Amino acid sequence: MATSTSLISGLASGFDWRTMVDQIIAIDHRRVDLVDTEKTALEDKLAEWQTVNSKLLAFRTAADALRNPEDFRIYSAALRSENPSVEASTLLTVSTSTLASPGSYTATVINKAQSQKLASNPFANRTSALGETYAGDIVINGVVIAISADDTLADAADRINSANSGSNPTGVTASIVSYGSYDHRLILTSDATGSEGITLLNGSSKSIVQQFGWKDNQASVVKNAITSGAQSDAYSSPTVAVAALLGLGVGESSSGTLTIGGAAVTIDLAADSLNDIKTAINEAAIPGVQASVITQTVAGETLYRLQIDGTQSFTDENNILNTLGILDHTSAPVSGKVSGNAMTTNGSTISPETLLCDIDGYFSYTEGDHITFSGTDTNDAAVSYDFAISASTTTADLLAALEDAYGDVAAYVTAEGKIRVDDNGGSGVL
Repeated sequence: MATSTSLISGLASGFDWRTMVDQIIAIDHRRVDLVDTEKTALEDKLAEWQTVNSKLLAFRTAADALRNPEDFRIYSAALRSENPSVEASTLLTVSTSTLASPGSYTATVINKAQSQKLASNPFANRTSALGETYAGDIVINGVVIAISADDTLADAADRINSANSGSNPTGVTASIVSYGSYDHRLILTSDATGSEGITLLNGSSKSIVQQFGWKDNQASVVKNAITSGAQSDAYSSPTVAVAALLGLGVGESSSGTLTIGGAAVTIDLAADSLNDIKTAINEAAIPGVQASVITQTVAGETLYRLQIDGTQSFTDENNILNTLGILDHTSAPVSGKVSGNAMTTNGSTISPETLLCDIDGYFSYTEGDHITFSGTDTNDAAVSYDFAISASTTTADLLAALEDAYGDVAAYVTAEGKIRVDDNGGSGVL
């Protein structure tokens, strides 16, 4: 196809009009180009000012953080132990704040955490049968120990130590400490130091824990208190009977009629689970009182507690609430009286076999001699009793008479030979 020569500017006339037109257009476009150039310059300036603005804002923020004098108080703490074998960080942690003041401080560790220890009442013999008053179940850290009437003090210690083994140990060790020939104590010691300690409850209607003297006989207190309520100890199931969970013996201790918030509720641990006890309390329709079973997770295990909201007023029967861990007693030291004399007329130490007339200070035995007991017993009843003395009356006879006259007391001869009478209930009557 042939190209028209008319499309080539100036070919016929010799004048290049195309170039001239392009140049005229370019000249006319210079105004636009100048505007574009100025626009680009302004955009570059805007970007720079935005950068400056961002930096100024950052500077203002940093300045605001430094406007208070306290903001300049940046402290760190260092710990040092004077004992090269003890790391200070294992004993103490320290943190600082802007309120701290520079200085050097010394912390002295006076006592380290100790294992809890509970001592029993004194026993004259570690190998004699304890008797029927000590027969029953006790619950140590959730584990039941059954003690029989034929058990001796040494047998009781062996039973407690046997329970501190296997997959569910009590964490409590028993030992017998002899303070004298007629003063033997069963000592319970927590294996762990610190606040865990020893949980010690009765598992039968007999208050064996109090009988041993590990707990007082004063009014019971709420063991696991919450605001306007109480919780039981933790159990592995809400649907299995409590006696089966603990391994309690079934007997008179299994059931009882309790008073909760002023209303009677009958509970049978041999048949009732936590859910059953909850239902029994709620069905009693006690004003303002509601029972529930709550869950908690400890070391990955789900445990259950009976929770009673709306009251902390309870009366127990057969130690039911004590076994559940709702009520407990304190482990307060006993109170008592100690004689001043510890010697016989020939300079020997007094023992239970010592004749009263041989005790130093007993001038001369006369037929009809007697001791008058007076005061009040541990039940606040008046005591007025004449104890007749014969030529063959021993210290042991006097100790037995004191226990008979004053109720829940322990009368014994100490390791030093002194006669001591302890109030097992800690009521301060003596």
